[in-house]
Formats: sequence, structure tokens, C-alpha cells
Amino acid sequence: MSDRRKQIPIGCAINVAIINELSQTEEFKKACINVPLKYGIKPPYKGSAWPFFNSSWTAYLMYSLLVVSKEVYNLPKEDPYFQNIVTKGAMKDFKILKEQKSFREDPKYHFSCLRNAVSNVNYEIDDNKIVLWDYPYEKSKPEDWHWKVEISNNNFLNFLGLVNESNFQLYNEINSGLRNSDGTRK
Repeated sequence: MSDRRKQIPIGCAINVAIINELSQTEEFKKACINVPLKYGIKPPYKGSAWPFFNSSWTAYLMYSLLVVSKEVYNLPKEDPYFQNIVTKGAMKDFKILKEQKSFREDPKYHFSCLRNAVSNVNYEIDDNKIVLWDYPYEKSKPEDWHWKVEISNNNFLNFLGLVNESNFQLYNEINSGLRNSDGTRK
């Protein structure tokens, strides 16, 4: 019996790419009108489409791209995965409210904090921005937080797109034998 869990991270990355591509089609737009009706969800006015790219989509993206892709967390902070993301200015649009290390100094620290924030639902999403935070185990009071960031929703979606591209590159390197199955370099 093969363990299919190893297929989940690339599956999430592909699902995101497929949905992004399908969202440009008439079929997708029709589904955003018809599927909610099928389940008894009435639109605010006749013919209006379900706002698919809402906070639920953002939560799906965060979990799929930052938590499920556990191979990223096996990598040392000097790995080309992180260095490429630093070079691309991945966190340039984040407002860093609290950190122990800068993104340039230790991108793995920031990715670990992002992963912890998402997996523990330590975030708030409103119409304009998302705020994420991380803290040591059993020290959840705001004064104990060691990391806190905020970013506009649109800029966060751009950041997640960059992460997805980097994840594809990582998984392609794993599949082609350039990296071990856990993501580390050979």
C-alpha cells in the first residue's frame, strides 16, 4: 500500500492553479450562480454569482500553500527555495508589527511563523487586510507574541501566488530527483 499523503502538497498546488485558470471561463461563472442555488443558498438578487474568491478561498489557499507543503519546513534557511523568495521580495508588502529576526536574515523563521499562524487559526481577515501572529506554546497573550504581520488582501493573494510558484519548483525538483523526497538537497 502506498502512502498517498505525499501527493497532497502537489495536489493542493495544482488545485489552486486549476481553479485560478477555470475562474476565467464562463462555465466557472455559471457554476458560481447555479451551485449555491442547488444547495438552497439564495443570492441577494436574481442571477448574482457566489463571490467564490472570498475569505474562505483565502483560508483554503493559506492552509494548502503554507501548512500542507511540509517539505518546505525541512529546508535550512540558506536553501535556494528561501533565498529565491527573498530575492523576489516576497514579504515586501507585509507590515511587520513584531519579529525576532528579519525576513532577509531568516526567511525560514517567517515561513514557520506563517505556518503556525495558519494551522492554529491565529489570524483575522477583514474586507481590507489580513493580520497573522505567532507565539510560544501556551503563551497566547498578545504581550507574549514574538511575530505579528499584516498585509492587504490583494497583496496577500499575490504573495501566496509567489509561494505557489516556488512550491511547484520545489516539487518538480523532488520529482526529477534533484532533491530528496523530504525536499532537502541531495
